Amino acid sequence: MVESRLAEENEAKQLLMRMDKAGADDPQFPANLTVLRAAVTAHARAEEHRAAPNARLRGRRL
Repeated sequence: MVESRLAEENEAKQLLMRMDKAGADDPQFPANLTVLRAAVTAHARAEEHRAAPNARLRGRRL
């Protein structure tokens, strides 16, 4: 699981670097931003699902 999360994170970083290098005027920028946004949202949801049970075990609520 950790390896897949690190791979997702690395892919997002690579895309972000390509977007930064190309600039906001690049014709692919809007499409890349959509892909990046979806990837970050999916990653965050996965982290929430992973963290929430652990927090509940410790008596915390997220």
